[in-house]
Amino acid sequence: MKRFNVSEDFWDLGKLEMGTIVYDVTDIEAFGSFRSIIMRGPMAWCCYIGIPLDHSLANKSYEDDIFNPFHCHGGLTFAGGGDDVYLPSGWFFYGWDYGHAGDYAHYGSSSRASGKKWTFGELKKEIKESLKDFRDVIGKYIVLDGPKPILKRDYKKKRLIRIDKA
Repeated sequence: MKRFNVSEDFWDLGKLEMGTIVYDVTDIEAFGSFRSIIMRGPMAWCCYIGIPLDHSLANKSYEDDIFNPFHCHGGLTFAGGGDDVYLPSGWFFYGWDYGHAGDYAHYGSSSRASGKKWTFGELKKEIKESLKDFRDVIGKYIVLDGPKPILKRDYKKKRLIRIDKA
């Protein structure tokens, strides 16, 4: 995995190789660890939020209803484990990209040359906001030892509801 330090106003992906990580932060909290990564994707910036592989919400599809309340730029477009080539192993990542309509095209398409040029500083702010939202989504689920049923807190009825078996 390649790593590179960039300034807050950096935006030109053409100066980085695909897979270069420019931001990698791990937060350890009461209900789990989260890893935030910003990297150069094949055609656009990509952001990822990771949870440990043994978390019962790892290996879910990014289209799973559990993630409906989660918001990020363009919606989730990736779910997968780290491979130590692009993303670190030991983590399951949910990700999104900045290659949508209205975003600047980093691959020579003149039709999108006038789109939004996302800077590293803006991406860092976005991933921190998305991480807060992701924590709220994940924090509503409690994982028990054993066969790892997934329970959702129902705050109105003040009880736990079993929603899935991992």
